[in-house]
Amino acid sequence: MTTVGGRGCAGAGATDVLSCGRARGKWGDMLFLVEWKLNENISSEERLRVIRRLTSTGIFPASGVTVVRWDVTPDARGITILEAASAEDVVLAVDTWRAAIPGFFKRTRTSPLVAVADIVPYEEALAQAVKGG
Repeated sequence: MTTVGGRGCAGAGATDVLSCGRARGKWGDMLFLVEWKLNENISSEERLRVIRRLTSTGIFPASGVTVVRWDVTPDARGITILEAASAEDVVLAVDTWRAAIPGFFKRTRTSPLVAVADIVPYEEALAQAVKGG
């Protein structure tokens, strides 16, 4: 079964894989995937201290940004899926960690998410245009 947002497609009420997991949030905001690698030279204690401080004070996530998922692997890599109205909101959300601890991340990569069901019509139109018909 295909999984979207931690739920199977059937659990999301989808009838086929293309309609599973629209890339718009509850209020129409966009979804963004942030892939990251933590700096292993920063101690676990320091990371946990900052995580607790930023999340308990409401600094992260900032107003207008919702964390949909926040996952980490045993090798200090992970993903965060954020819902926000703009890319600028997401930049500030990621930069919050950099401001709290310079060098917090070794690497980040942020991408807007587009649901397959949303992009298929555009891909079909592009294919037609390229073929000249």
